[in-house]
Amino acid sequence: MRTRPDNSGHMIVPTMIVVLLLSTLVGVAVLFTQHAGRLARDSRELTNAISIADGELDRMYDQWKRTLKSLPLGQRTVQADLDAISQPIPVPTSVHPGFAGAIFPSTFQGQPTHTLTEVDSFGVAVPSGTAVTSMGSLPGFNGMYSINTMYEARVAVGMPSISHTPTVEIRRTFTRSDAPIFQTAIFFEDDLELHPGETMVINGPVVTNHHLYASGMVGKGLTFQSYVSYNKNYGYTEQPPAATGYAMGNWQPPTYAGSKSSQLSKAKSRFEPAGKDMRNEFNTGDANPNNDSYRELLQRADSGYSDPPTIARYRFYNQASLKISVTQTQVAGNPPVQTVTVLGHDNNPVDPAVAAKVVDAIGIRAPMYDRREQQNVSVTPVDVSKFAAAVLLMNGAASPANRFNGIVYFSDTSPDATKRAFRLENGVKLPTYDQPVDSPPDVRGFSVATDAGIYIKGDYNSYSGTPAVPSAVMADAVMILSNAWSDTNAGNPLHGVDNPLDPSTILPGTARTASATTVETAIMAGTIPTGYVNPGTGVTYGPSGGAHNFPRFLENWTGVPFTFKGSMVQLFTSTIFTGPWSTGDIYSPPNRIWSANSDFAKHPCPGLFCVTTYSRGTWRRF
Repeated sequence: MRTRPDNSGHMIVPTMIVVLLLSTLVGVAVLFTQHAGRLARDSRELTNAISIADGELDRMYDQWKRTLKSLPLGQRTVQADLDAISQPIPVPTSVHPGFAGAIFPSTFQGQPTHTLTEVDSFGVAVPSGTAVTSMGSLPGFNGMYSINTMYEARVAVGMPSISHTPTVEIRRTFTRSDAPIFQTAIFFEDDLELHPGETMVINGPVVTNHHLYASGMVGKGLTFQSYVSYNKNYGYTEQPPAATGYAMGNWQPPTYAGSKSSQLSKAKSRFEPAGKDMRNEFNTGDANPNNDSYRELLQRADSGYSDPPTIARYRFYNQASLKISVTQTQVAGNPPVQTVTVLGHDNNPVDPAVAAKVVDAIGIRAPMYDRREQQNVSVTPVDVSKFAAAVLLMNGAASPANRFNGIVYFSDTSPDATKRAFRLENGVKLPTYDQPVDSPPDVRGFSVATDAGIYIKGDYNSYSGTPAVPSAVMADAVMILSNAWSDTNAGNPLHGVDNPLDPSTILPGTARTASATTVETAIMAGTIPTGYVNPGTGVTYGPSGGAHNFPRFLENWTGVPFTFKGSMVQLFTSTIFTGPWSTGDIYSPPNRIWSANSDFAKHPCPGLFCVTTYSRGTWRRF
């Protein structure tokens, strides 16, 4: 009988192979699971590391921003400030259990980390305190620029894992952007009216935070060469609601050198002259007189009330390195006695040699008739050319705190109740100087501020063959007196005094006739708005005269050019020089040749106030 062969031995091998394969697969699965677990854990820890690093960068950013806001104006950070900001704090393990065991290594790929360093536009570190900036466009405002200062923040984080400690470094570039307000040709916080009776061409950005009313006289014309921005409404056929007396039928739309559609725009946000922090402090409903409006910039704080820090740091009195006070008293039957006091930035008397040079530049306070104000104004002459000697002495001081920072503040503390003003004379060449290397940067220039009025007599900052010095004139109101101005004729009729022997003729030399004059400076002052109600008389005024009369005129300028290169900034209503606008016997308009000074964006005027924004940039992983 044939028997079946026994194949059991043959089945052992396949079975063992299957078992081996299954074991291998199980092993692979286990290894894969373990590896996947490690990958998942590494991924979670990497995510946690990035979260920790980015949170630490946010902390550094907030502290960096607070530090910059607390610094005196014009002072830059030094590396010690930045090192204090970048000191790491303990990882907040209580916030998230996954943060446990995280560390901040001191180096990453051989380079220090957890640092904050000022860098240039290429990301290269610059020496501490060195003035390195770049120019950038200002978002939302065509044709305007910001001065950018950049800082690179670096944070590395290490996290524990099963097999290694992965480290990730995250970087952000913090940027402070300062957009000087004086880079505009015209800026108005309130309604901006432009209705010139003579041909007018404006070269430079024009901005208003309110309504824009702009048109030119038929046959004359208003031309915008650059960008124009308004925040509320725009019209060329409308007049301000409170206006009366405008000859609407004689107006025509302004001309745009490019096109209306490319130059005219409605702003998406306000242009904040000194940032939102200051504007948020304004309150006319409380008893504090130190927080009413932008006019606070011109005023000394009332010591009987608190002075909000966001306003105090911008007050020109607080910023000035020369504080000059003129006091004139008079006893009946005796000549007036005038005293000039000169203080430094720290409110202490300056060096006697400096004081002597300053006193030599101050003339005797005397009355001058102002036709628009219809009264005498007590005017103190200031010989600007003589300040050069005082500036030279100040910059020889051993301490940088005693050196000239470009800002002069004038006040008239005389006990009489007259309107008062200072008159800048012989200012064709402003003081220029080279700062010592250890002085604060960016202070080259000459700016003047007062809570009174200012008359600019003759050419100003227009010295032939040299660039205009960064300069600002800031006052309750600014009046332009031509090179031909004469105090003797100040009270005379515009076209002169009738000849008593022949009433059909004018006595020679008695007219207030202007001559060609050039002024190159920024002007920050107040206006009297259309429909203003005089609080003293209750009289309601007519038209404001518009931005073309922002610098006030008192002479016959018919056919005479007034060349202005700089910036005109209106932030408040005048409280001292409140005479109503009119032409009549007050003035006749000049041929206006006006343009912005583009250098004021690159080299801001001393007494700088500007739109400041802060950004943290996008994070980058290394």
